[in-house]
Amino acid sequence: MKGVRLLWLRRLLAELRPDVVQAHWLPMATAARLAGARPLVATAWGSDVYLAGAVHRLANRWIVRRAERVLA
Repeated sequence: MKGVRLLWLRRLLAELRPDVVQAHWLPMATAARLAGARPLVATAWGSDVYLAGAVHRLANRWIVRRAERVLA
């Protein structure tokens, strides 16, 4: 995720202060965690798992270990 988008997401989280963030795609869950979202629920769909290249597979493993909950 580009730095500008990550900064925007970080600011949005600081402004809204949500009780929980649920991301419905693992790449967006990764971005949310990098922006500081906690607690985070990550939802895996088919394409973000089955069509993931090497970099996304590494990111998927990273976020699955760091999200408070994972749905599939």
